[in-house]
Amino acid sequence: MILPDMTSEQMLKVMDADRDAIHQFADRFMADEGRRILRNKQTRFPCSLTKFMIAPESHQRYLLNFRIASKNEAYEGGHRFYFRAIINTHYGTEAANILVSREKDIRYIVYLRSHLFQRYAERMGLTMQRDELIRYFTKRNPMMIEASEWRKESDCMMLCHDGACFGEISEKDPTFIDLKTFIATETMEDGTYRGRLNKIFDDALCGALWERYLQDPEHASFLAQTTKRRKDK
Repeated sequence: MILPDMTSEQMLKVMDADRDAIHQFADRFMADEGRRILRNKQTRFPCSLTKFMIAPESHQRYLLNFRIASKNEAYEGGHRFYFRAIINTHYGTEAANILVSREKDIRYIVYLRSHLFQRYAERMGLTMQRDELIRYFTKRNPMMIEASEWRKESDCMMLCHDGACFGEISEKDPTFIDLKTFIATETMEDGTYRGRLNKIFDDALCGALWERYLQDPEHASFLAQTTKRRKDK
C-alpha cells in the first residue's frame, strides 16, 4: 500500500507490482459494465469512464480513467486508460500517478495533495468531496502539462484543462512532483496572464501531440479527439 511519506521510487515499486492486476481488472470491467455503458444509446463520444478498484496483493486503491474516442472503439472492444493511486490521509484524500518523460527516459510521481482538491472544489464552485471530487477532477483534466518556462528553481506549475496546479519538485527526491494547490483559469483576474497560460497549454498540447504522432500516429489521433484545447472551453 502507498503511504504519503514514501519516496517516488517506493511508490513506483507498488504501482509496478500492481500493474498486471490493474490491467486484468480493466479488461473485466470493459468486457461487462463498461461495454453496457458505451453501447447505451444515450452515451455520447468521445467520452470517459471511471472505476475504482483495490489491488488484491498490495490492497492499494486505484481510480481508473478510460477514454473512448469513438463508437467504433466501443463495439470493437478497444480501450485506453490511465490510473491514479488513491491515498487516504488524516488531511484528506490524496492521489498519485506516474508521469513518463520520453525525452529524458525518466518516470516521475505526480502527487496531488488534499489541499489541491479542496482548492479545486472551492474555485470551481463544487460541493462534492473525496471520491466524487477526485473522480470529477480526473474526468475533466485527463492531461497535465508542466509549464517548464515558468519553473523557478524547484517550483513547479502543471497546467490542466480547468486551470493550473502549483507545487514543487522535491530537492531530496527529484522524481517526486508535489502539487499542493490549484487556481482555476476562469477566476484569474489578470486577463493577459490568463491568456498567456491558455497559449502555453495549447502550444504544449500541440507539441505533445506532434511528438506522439511521430511515434504512434493512431494514439496521437486518439489524444487529439479526446483532449480539449483551452480555446475550446
